[in-house]
Amino acid sequence: MAVFQTTLNYNHWAGYSIGFGAICAEAIYCGGPLFGLGLMDESSGIFDIMYLLFIPILVFLGILSLVNRKKGIPTDDAVPHLQQPPQPKRKSYFAYMVYGFLLCISNPMTLIFWTQATITLQKQEVINQDPAVLTAFFLGVPPGTFALYAVFVLLALKSRKKMKPVWRERMNALIGIIFIVIAVYLLISYLFKHGYF
Repeated sequence: MAVFQTTLNYNHWAGYSIGFGAICAEAIYCGGPLFGLGLMDESSGIFDIMYLLFIPILVFLGILSLVNRKKGIPTDDAVPHLQQPPQPKRKSYFAYMVYGFLLCISNPMTLIFWTQATITLQKQEVINQDPAVLTAFFLGVPPGTFALYAVFVLLALKSRKKMKPVWRERMNALIGIIFIVIAVYLLISYLFKHGYF
């Protein structure tokens, strides 16, 4: 979602940068359960810690999307009377990479996904404890994940060409609301899981 939104508001390189940062976090969370690191044990409480950290991050991102819903690089059709539309100060692509990494590394769903995926693939004997097999699978994760992010970048580029500024603003608002709704859902799930309701 962050890749799509950033590409929609800025450009494809910003979207790719977020995707590259995210796959670095994906590699960490894939490698953990894949190579048998004890940190991925659910009983250690790491999931609970990540839930508590991720909820305020989602709320912050949701509010930020709502407040900054009008921000973005204006297009020629948005400002037809200007030859060179004014452009806001752009973040460095490294900053987008860091943002993508932090957003993904703080997401408990990423850790849960790779833990469950590894368990399932091992039960179905798709992967085993052979170091060559594990390494081949691990090295295939970054390009595969990045290809998925690239699809979102291309979709955002096509949407950007067809979408009027007012609809882009509404899309940003919708994404902000989705972030907040997910945060509320995670909070309620956490409270139910620990018997507060």
